[in-house]
Amino acid sequence: MRLATRACQWLLLLTLLHAGGCTALLIGGAVVAGAGTVAYVKGELKSTEEVPFETAWAATDESVEELGLARVSDAHDDTAGAIIARDASDDKVTIKVARLDDERTQISIRVGLFGDEAQSNRILSEIRERYETVAVSLVYE
Repeated sequence: MRLATRACQWLLLLTLLHAGGCTALLIGGAVVAGAGTVAYVKGELKSTEEVPFETAWAATDESVEELGLARVSDAHDDTAGAIIARDASDDKVTIKVARLDDERTQISIRVGLFGDEAQSNRILSEIRERYETVAVSLVYE
């Protein structure tokens, strides 16, 4: 099943690269555990992460602090949450986290009005770096 999913992802990547256009699709997973499919479309980075919602939310929450983002608001329940913050350039940063199922979560990141792909990728990388430590701390709570 997992091999078939990966094969479909690669086929989709090759199709999009061949077709050109401004949609960039990256297939993750080899870099860190928990990495999934990432797409940057219309200024928003969307990533399907293979971690439970609680882990993704805690990692996102910690990452906002670590990156020095000024938190404007945040709210979450058991299935979804959003953090709105400001970066050093006073650009609005919106991070949404949504449960897909027990083991997969979607994270959406938009920086500024039109998006900033490099900054969005840095935020996602920071979140991914925290998965293991957050998962361990959640077990002991």
